[in-house]
Amino acid sequence: MLHLIHAAIENLLRAEGDLPSGEVDVSFEMPSPQWLDSLIRPTLSCYLFDIEENTDLRQTSMETLRYSESEAIQRMPPRRFDLRYMVSALTSEAPDAYEMLWGSLAILLRHNPLPPAHMPRELLGRLLRYAPYPPNEVGGELAALLGDPASALVPLPAELLARPMAEWLGDAPANRALGRREREEIAAMPLGEYAARYMLPLASKVGRASDGPRATDLWGGLEIAPRPAVFYLLTAPVELEIASPIRTRVAGASVGVAPSEAVAGTVRDGGGQPLPSVEFYVEERATRAVSNERGHFQLRGLGKGRYTLRVTRPSGASSIVDLTVPAPSGATYDITLA
Repeated sequence: MLHLIHAAIENLLRAEGDLPSGEVDVSFEMPSPQWLDSLIRPTLSCYLFDIEENTDLRQTSMETLRYSESEAIQRMPPRRFDLRYMVSALTSEAPDAYEMLWGSLAILLRHNPLPPAHMPRELLGRLLRYAPYPPNEVGGELAALLGDPASALVPLPAELLARPMAEWLGDAPANRALGRREREEIAAMPLGEYAARYMLPLASKVGRASDGPRATDLWGGLEIAPRPAVFYLLTAPVELEIASPIRTRVAGASVGVAPSEAVAGTVRDGGGQPLPSVEFYVEERATRAVSNERGHFQLRGLGKGRYTLRVTRPSGASSIVDLTVPAPSGATYDITLA
């Protein structure tokens, strides 16, 4: 779930801040002096430093969902957790850093909750499971789009969000518990409006908690010289009745066992031409990289093990590559995309 939320934050900042993926990085890694020295592009750092349950929003009683006059189910309501981020801009020129940070502040202030337009498809599908027509239960084209693992991190295009719900629902049975007027309103709504109204919200707030640490305290703990930062709080639901496969994300990961490896290579098309602006995402570490104009890419912070690497072209088409670190004898980290 966290990697999906981070993708939504990055999508929002890139889209509204006009941050080209090959020129500016958006990182969710924990800052360190070594990491800071390894940066090769201006970087927006979104450091998640705390996760705590929002007990003011806790619901303990079971929810009853009535799908018709004779059909109803009970389920546990989600719990809400506050995710606290320290957002800072890292560049070689101070004026550029101030401009990036101020622009990011304005973008984050404008959106509460996070909008569906920038959400990865998998995240949108999960947040709509408590809506009147959950995609996983209704089925059809919408369930297929939101459940496709090959495009899980890609937002829905604007033209699909603009389609009315009547087209998405098709022959799905009517939720008679809603009432005729609300059913008609939902049928006429664009998908984007329906999602904004009925999904579990990712509520946000900009500012430091009254009892929270100051930026100077966090920088000091990270052993990095203080610099301006914005505190960002996102309240996210934890769905207690949805399975969360942990093993698939930690396979091959280790802590304090082996030093990180230099993972670098070149991505090419089937004809051998280098591909620029291709995005690489290591699912187990939530680490991103983008190929430069020569198709070269570098992944930082990977220790020995096996990883799931999602490779996404600028068009949005993505594929999964199994990555082994270190590379087998005689092999490289170069990638060829068909």
